Amino acid sequence: MNDEKATMIKDIAKSSDLNENVKDKVMEEIMDGDIGMLDRFFGKRNAEKYISWTIIIFLLICGAICSWIFKNNINFVEKLWQLFIPAITLILGYMFGKGK
Repeated sequence: MNDEKATMIKDIAKSSDLNENVKDKVMEEIMDGDIGMLDRFFGKRNAEKYISWTIIIFLLICGAICSWIFKNNINFVEKLWQLFIPAITLILGYMFGKGK
């Protein structure tokens, strides 16, 4: 099936006025094949950032809800945020780290 796709795309690309680099990029995008469920949900590009943001938002929502529910127990709320804040900053460090 991929060979048929490639042949068809090459035939179309021959008659196109697009730059060769653009043609190659389009070919790569089309030939990537089927995408999985998580790729559809988070996208193929920068999926780690989408997943990281999802976890951060989840932690913030959980922290806010637990803080509201246990607002009379300040010690528990402080301990909760002592767990959540390092996790959030760790994720942010991963996302925006220098190694990328």
